[in-house]
Amino acid sequence: MKFFIFLLNLIFLAVIETYAEDLNELLKIYKKESDLSRITKREAAGNLTLYTRDDLERMQAHMLIDVLRTVPGFHVYRGINGLTLMSPPTYGAIPPTTIRLYINDHDMTSSSFGSAMLIWGEMPIEYVDHIEVYKTSSSIDFGNESGVLVIRVYTKQALRDNGSKARVMADQKGSFELNLYNSEVFDNDFSYFVFANADDYKRERYYNEFEGKKYTFKNDRHGYNLYGNIQYKKSKFEIGKLYKKSDSFLGIGKYKTPTDGNLHAYHFYTHFTQEFENDIKLQLSYDAMNYERSYVDPNGISIADPSSQSGRRSVSNYDIEFKDEVYGAIIEKRVRYEKNSITLGAFYKYKKMEEEGRFDSVQTPQTGNGYDLYSIYAEEGYDFDEKTRFILMAKGDFYRYKKEVDSADELVARVGITKDIDRFRFKLFYTDTYLPNSFYSIFNPSRTPYVANPHLKHAQVKIGSFSAIYRQEKWDVKFFMSQHRVKDGVIYRGKFQNSDKTAKFYRYELSGHYYFDPFNTLFCSLFTGTNDKDLIRSPKYGASFRLDDTFGKVDLYNELRYTSSYTDSFYNMYVPYTLDWTLAAKYHVTKDFSAGVRGENLFDRSYYVVYRGYSKPIQSYDRKIWINLEYLF
Repeated sequence: MKFFIFLLNLIFLAVIETYAEDLNELLKIYKKESDLSRITKREAAGNLTLYTRDDLERMQAHMLIDVLRTVPGFHVYRGINGLTLMSPPTYGAIPPTTIRLYINDHDMTSSSFGSAMLIWGEMPIEYVDHIEVYKTSSSIDFGNESGVLVIRVYTKQALRDNGSKARVMADQKGSFELNLYNSEVFDNDFSYFVFANADDYKRERYYNEFEGKKYTFKNDRHGYNLYGNIQYKKSKFEIGKLYKKSDSFLGIGKYKTPTDGNLHAYHFYTHFTQEFENDIKLQLSYDAMNYERSYVDPNGISIADPSSQSGRRSVSNYDIEFKDEVYGAIIEKRVRYEKNSITLGAFYKYKKMEEEGRFDSVQTPQTGNGYDLYSIYAEEGYDFDEKTRFILMAKGDFYRYKKEVDSADELVARVGITKDIDRFRFKLFYTDTYLPNSFYSIFNPSRTPYVANPHLKHAQVKIGSFSAIYRQEKWDVKFFMSQHRVKDGVIYRGKFQNSDKTAKFYRYELSGHYYFDPFNTLFCSLFTGTNDKDLIRSPKYGASFRLDDTFGKVDLYNELRYTSSYTDSFYNMYVPYTLDWTLAAKYHVTKDFSAGVRGENLFDRSYYVVYRGYSKPIQSYDRKIWINLEYLF
């Protein structure tokens, strides 16, 4: 009898264990199926690359740039002063004003530079739920300033993340990152979410020799990020701030011989959203940004100087500061009928910029300007049938400056069609848009250290894109191609001016997924691009291979990225191929505690960049091993 009872206990425990494992798997599947990204993504807004919460957690990424460097069809790298830059195949860096970065519905804008991506490219992502990257977008879909690359970052919500979490990361170079968040949902439809981050990053050092002396290129940085939101029914208030201090890397000296220099920057914003019962949405926002850049190079930094006979002179100390304020309001109305939907909206922004600098002993006076941006937009989607949808969008932007700068009126239009045929989905779009000018390029009365142009026109961009995707139960294949035609592009030759040449570049992507099961996926992507000038400023070919696996309590992320070698057309320098391998493993010790490790650039062959004035390419990403600990409570 005792043996029989013992056997029954073993059977009972085995059944309970099996049930618990099955229940845990069902909960994981439910979590994937109810992912917030299924609600927010807009298939018609452009060629979408989506990173779900599951993707981000597997990657154990800690900065936005960790995610963006995996986007097919783009190269993401470190600029000469350490800032994050992006370029399509064979092309140089695209202007910051081209990129629109959103945190939820808030456009991370800047008066001076047009986009705050310069600061927020290294934002922490522990409080991020998912990320959407829209290529060949027009921004009309999101009712804000124009751009052709839209990055939407969605934060976690108290309704899905009720409780608290702590996460700490450290690497072998002495870097660390600490993240904390807390949220709570109350019975009266009131909720809050708060997040705090502090980080200190140590980077590989590089060296240059000039006239028998050795100079060091440093790019360490530290800072913090704060975010919070309060939500009550259909009202939401958000507040955030990011601060960073970083070294100036190579700097901008003629011989790349820096002895000091750094960036001090912060960006503070608030955003209020009110949704009404009749599908009207009101948004109010405020931004304040301070951007202070300094360089020290004893062998000379060339700057514009109107008092000099040549128009230029050399300095050793370079300090410049920009202060921005932005006030914004958006109102939007959506109307839905049986076969079509219409969105009508308008927004207003007032942008203010102040600038001052010191260059050796010369102090430039503080100057400021501002402008009003008025915009109205409309979008209609019409369903011919269940498988065919026609999309038409239009937006008018009206710039009115307070002084000196020419006013401008711009029209943005987009037309497209999506068609489902059996297991195929086709998308065809044409966009006529423009690239806003950064404020500093059109206003600088002192004409030091650069010469602005108050008569500068906006670059005009026409984009045609086509995509086709074929889906089966366990796999899919996608092809995407686009052509960009840029007229009146902005260049700097003694001053900011419009190019008299029209530029064209083309992009092609082929990608696919194979789903072994809901938790084990293989992703492959191939991409290339060309331009009509036969210039090579970045790799022409690229590929990525990614494998996501789950074995019991262990989640694995495995990605290999390749870009081709090339010879830079401007500097006639050979740049080797990239073979960048990232491997991450996370062990869920309990449902509340996990430990992980992430290896970056394990082959020590990450993306190489050519810099003017330096004799060899430098990698944008270091080889690092990160230890990651996470605790939910």
